[in-house]
Order: sequence, then structure tokens, then C-alpha cells
Amino acid sequence: HFQAAVPKNMRIKLQNPSTSELPVYNPILPPQAITQILIVSNPNKVS
Repeated sequence: HFQAAVPKNMRIKLQNPSTSELPVYNPILPPQAITQILIVSNPNKVS
């Protein structure tokens, strides 16, 4: 699993990955990507 950290004055939300399994390597087809969205917010507008 992916982990991330931000300063205490910020918020972070990590969405679930698109899949949890990597497909078997196939030299003919390009590898399938696994994506995951990371949302960082600054609710107090602190620099």
C-alpha cells in the first residue's frame, strides 16, 4: 500500500487504487497501469 504524509495543518485523502493485483508480464502487450488518487487540501489556507 502507498502511504503519504503532510504537515498537521493540511488534510490528505488517499482514494483506493484501481486494482490490487498486477497482471502477469506480457512482452507483446503494454503493461496495465494501476492508478490511485491523492487529494491534499489546506483548509486553513496556511502557507
